[in-house]
Amino acid sequence: MDLNSNNKNRGKSEINQQEILDIYSLDNNELDNVPIGFFFGLVARQYLDFFDKYLSVLCQEQNISQERIASLLRVNGATVTRELENLEKRNLIMRKMDENDRRRKLVSLYDKGFEMLESFRDVDWETESKLLKYFSIEELHILKFLLKKIIIRIEDIQK
Repeated sequence: MDLNSNNKNRGKSEINQQEILDIYSLDNNELDNVPIGFFFGLVARQYLDFFDKYLSVLCQEQNISQERIASLLRVNGATVTRELENLEKRNLIMRKMDENDRRRKLVSLYDKGFEMLESFRDVDWETESKLLKYFSIEELHILKFLLKKIIIRIEDIQK
């Protein structure tokens, strides 16, 4: 199974259900051939899809361009446009023309969007507790220690 080529040929934020099924079918020896980055990407994509990533980005930056949203979420412009249209129909966001560049649209979150995001955060904590209840305290400490170590190494590499 060549998971690397699958990831390169599609949008990075889209979850490929076949990849998930392929992972389930692998035994522990075969898992050694799968890059750890693939697992991180898969976990992050699934986790962020549950937590409305668009509202989260809009909460952090008001009057953000659609291009910036696409860049932050690592999706293409068509995907951003489609998702923003859905949010706009639900009266969660407002899109307006950029006065400095009429070709760009700026996106802002309405109060209703902020409220919805807060309710997602409550659900997020609930979901995390459900996910982690299958791990022992020791396993959670090891997981966090290893993730912290990876983050530090990534930062070292980027310097």
